[in-house]
Amino acid sequence: MGSLARASLELGDIAQAADLFQRALEITQETGDRAGSVANLAGRGRARCAAGDTAQATEVLENALALARKIGLRVQEMRVLRELGLLYVESHQPRRAVKVAEPHLAAAREAGSLPEELAALRCLGLAPRR
Repeated sequence: MGSLARASLELGDIAQAADLFQRALEITQETGDRAGSVANLAGRGRARCAAGDTAQATEVLENALALARKIGLRVQEMRVLRELGLLYVESHQPRRAVKVAEPHLAAAREAGSLPEELAALRCLGLAPRR
């Protein structure tokens, strides 16, 4: 269901994507799939961001980040940090963008993830300009 939600989001059907991410989240929570819950929370955050609801997007993404950290999912933590950084850049909150981009960069370097390192550097580069 998460794949269908991501596809809906890519196609611009934000309402359907949000609904599918919510349903997928409920399933992952019921089955105890905490990694899936992080992914679906992050998806809900992206959908809220796409809908222009930055306050709700921030709340959902921060919940996803807290859960990823609690259960030690470094890859998903980096992905959520990337999403939060971009959200903060787009919503003209450069200090908050830098605050999440710095640990994102550190985690990416520790993991040896060049794509995540580049994403963090991009966020750091964009933040002061907004």
